Amino acid sequence: MSIVDCITSFVDGRVRLRHPALKDKATAELVCTVVGGVEGITAVQANPLTGSLLIYYDAEKLTREQLLELAEQGAAFIPGLNEEEAASAETAEGEAA
Repeated sequence: MSIVDCITSFVDGRVRLRHPALKDKATAELVCTVVGGVEGITAVQANPLTGSLLIYYDAEKLTREQLLELAEQGAAFIPGLNEEEAASAETAEGEAA
């Protein structure tokens, strides 16, 4: 699952995403800390109940493309965010053998 697949709303200055891994409070807090440290991000709010993340950013400092690229790169280091991709890759490897 790509970060783009998780986006439920994207307007200049604000993006909301949902992912099952964000229902884990520790993961949600880690994501908020990591995302909040990016230059151009002005606020981050996670809701572990719904598995959503709301990011406010300065559209003059970060373009949509830059924000998406940073999100894809950062997702690789967040526990649980890429487990579905890893499971798919393992399944594909097992079928190929």
